[in-house]
Amino acid sequence: AMDAGMQNENDSNHHTTGIRKLFLHQSQAIESAMNGIHTVVCTGTGSGKSLCFLLPVLAKAFISLRQSQNCLKLGSAAILLFPTKALAQDQYSKLSLLLKSLQENDNSRTAPLRAGVIDG
Repeated sequence: AMDAGMQNENDSNHHTTGIRKLFLHQSQAIESAMNGIHTVVCTGTGSGKSLCFLLPVLAKAFISLRQSQNCLKLGSAAILLFPTKALAQDQYSKLSLLLKSLQENDNSRTAPLRAGVIDG
């Protein structure tokens, strides 16, 4: 389901994204989400829960973007809500790094995905 090379241990972009290899809970959660299954992840601080939802959101956005360009349809959008400004900024930083890495590896001529924060 995930073909972006993000779980490849030899991925040359792990220096940029910080991702070398997914933990078992991450790969299971991502697979579940990509299959449309509602998923709850409960692990300790710093265990990589963010990737459990960020990677499926990005994967689906890239899929939608490619399909919309092939079929002249509209793309998609995702809204991620966080309970604090600090957490929103932290997640935005992670998302920005992932987007940058993915778009550098995207050899197609797809339009870039964009991310932003509204915290007011």
